[in-house]
Amino acid sequence: MPKLIARTATLSEVQKDLIYGTLLGDGHIGSSSVAFYAAGQGHLQQDYLLHKYDILKNITKMKPYLNKCAITDYMSYKFSTLTNNNLLGLRKIFYLHDATGALVKGLDGKVIKIVPPNISELINARGLAYWFMDDGCADQYGYKFATNSFDKKSLDYIVDMLKNKFNLPDVTLQKHGLGNITGLPEYKIYIGAKSREKFRALVEPYMLDTLKYKLEITGRHGKKIVKTAIDVINENNIIRKKL
Repeated sequence: MPKLIARTATLSEVQKDLIYGTLLGDGHIGSSSVAFYAAGQGHLQQDYLLHKYDILKNITKMKPYLNKCAITDYMSYKFSTLTNNNLLGLRKIFYLHDATGALVKGLDGKVIKIVPPNISELINARGLAYWFMDDGCADQYGYKFATNSFDKKSLDYIVDMLKNKFNLPDVTLQKHGLGNITGLPEYKIYIGAKSREKFRALVEPYMLDTLKYKLEITGRHGKKIVKTAIDVINENNIIRKKL
């Protein structure tokens, strides 16, 4: 797509959900005078990165490419969109600015991402699924999100959204030590046993099959205790074969 057309293109609802959800996770909006969306995934999640690209390719000129970190040899796939006017507004609310309007950087030299107070107006079930595919995982009893980089105020907005908009009462912040650079407390958002099945029902319809393993909760002895739709289909196929 030509740059001028991409800059003024209207984002579809699916594109908005992807961008809103992944801005809570690994997504990034770059630049300051104009704005573009950038995504990256480890090489083992290439399918997920290509899915993001397919959704956004009408405002993208660059195809996904493989990137190797010179220091750690970590391999990842990346791409970024062309600039788009709609993204500039999101950069203003998802990143910390000072009184002059300049972006604020942390001690690590990176711009500071925050959660806007109106996050509940931006995130729906599909956006929630994108966030989970980016930064969520299961443990023995529920689901957790790697929200270490957000400040406590931002996390309070997310917890309020999960409890009140999505009716997930069993949501807590779990302290996850102190930041290596800031020395400040870091937290992960945890969805406990009382809300895990409702959460799964919300996000599973929008998740890629290759990432539904993230929904598999196992008890202390390694037995799966929450079934996905794929589990049910597989069980039914086994029953049919026996018959």
